[in-house]
Amino acid sequence: MDKMNSFEAAKEWHRFAEMDLSTAKHSLINYPVPFEIIAYHCQQCGEKYLKSYLVYKDQDVVKTHDLVELGNLCAVFDESFLDMKQQYKILTTYITLTRYPSNLELTDYHIKQAIEYAEEIKSFVLERVAEEN
Repeated sequence: MDKMNSFEAAKEWHRFAEMDLSTAKHSLINYPVPFEIIAYHCQQCGEKYLKSYLVYKDQDVVKTHDLVELGNLCAVFDESFLDMKQQYKILTTYITLTRYPSNLELTDYHIKQAIEYAEEIKSFVLERVAEEN
C-alpha cells in the first residue's frame, strides 16, 4: 500500500476510534453512569488509534486487544510509544473485566482516568502521523 493509501486507511481507523471516545464521553450523562461501558470504549479507542498507526506504517493489523503489545509494535517505528506503557496497561485491564461479570469496582476516578488516557493516546498517535506527513 502506498503512503497515501496508508494515510487514508489510518484515517478510517481514527474515525472508528473517535466513535468509541465520543460514546464514552456521551455515556457520562446517563444515570446510573455505566462505568464498565465507558471504560470499555476508552480501551477500544486506544486500541484503534494504536492499530491506526500500524496501518499507517503499512503493517498488518494484529488481532489483539493488548495495548502494551500494540505499543511495542508501534515502538519499532518510534520508540517514544514506550513512554505510554502505564496508559496501555490500565486501559488493557478494561477489555475483558468490563465485558463480563467481574469483581472490578470502577469509580469516577477510574472513568476520568480512562477518558484521559484514551485522549492521550489519541493525541500521541495523531501528532506522530502529522509529523510524518
